[in-house]
Amino acid sequence: MRFHLLPVGARFKWRDTLYTKSTPLIAYDDEGTARMVPRSAEVEPLDGQPVAAAETSPLQIDRQRLLDALEALHAPLLARIEARCPTLAQEAEQLLRQGRDALLHTLKD
Repeated sequence: MRFHLLPVGARFKWRDTLYTKSTPLIAYDDEGTARMVPRSAEVEPLDGQPVAAAETSPLQIDRQRLLDALEALHAPLLARIEARCPTLAQEAEQLLRQGRDALLHTLKD
């Protein structure tokens, strides 16, 4: 089953690791490490049975507040990476931008 079909809170297995879905794009493993999971990722619900996505009302979120929150998260991360390893800063910035864009795209759906 595809990751995006799992409801938030569902437990599943992906790439030989057990996770709990916490947002439409993020899951946590049993050690508490967050991981971005592609919507199209094939995952296995832990009970082995397909789980229908729960019906929910659309999330209402102010786009500018979201962008501000993401910038508040990204800026210190990029500053720290730049200070420790300037050669990785550009790649990190690109990856963070891709993650932000994926999140914004998901919220449009």
